[in-house]
Amino acid sequence: MTEARQQRTVAQKMGVRAGTRAHVVGAPASALAAMSLPDLEVTDALDGEFDYLHLFVTRQEQLSAQFGTLRDRLGPGGMLWVSWPKGRRYGTDLTMRSVIAIG
Repeated sequence: MTEARQQRTVAQKMGVRAGTRAHVVGAPASALAAMSLPDLEVTDALDGEFDYLHLFVTRQEQLSAQFGTLRDRLGPGGMLWVSWPKGRRYGTDLTMRSVIAIG
């Protein structure tokens, strides 16, 4: 019998590691809980460079307004994740194609 494979958390799949300097915008509490983030150095202010930025949006204009500012705060090797409701839920006008085009 083989050992059961240990399931990785969403944060592990995303590559988010403990101690990472992070800033998260617009995240519902339920989404943060589901991600099982490790202990991070989270700041409320968008000052300096970050290793992990995560933007939660529902509309293209929100993404357009915030993406460039966040992108410019990424440190070398940093990552910027964008999350939005899939399947047009919550009245979103975002799709993978529109997110890529804006990004």
